[in-house]
Amino acid sequence: MRTKVFSVTESAIVEFAELLEEHELEGTITGVTEDSEIQISVNYERENRDVILDLMELVDGTNDEDED
Repeated sequence: MRTKVFSVTESAIVEFAELLEEHELEGTITGVTEDSEIQISVNYERENRDVILDLMELVDGTNDEDED
């Protein structure tokens, strides 16, 4: 099992949670960053790699939007 930690903005949290639920993955809130992003640890198997990449894209995309 692998683990990836995400920093999720408030604006992306619902979509992030829906993707986790849709693919039957579990996330654990581990903290909050200085920028008020929620840190979520996700355990996954190799076959869920595409979902993890989608989550990374979601998180990176919302971070880019916040910087504009």
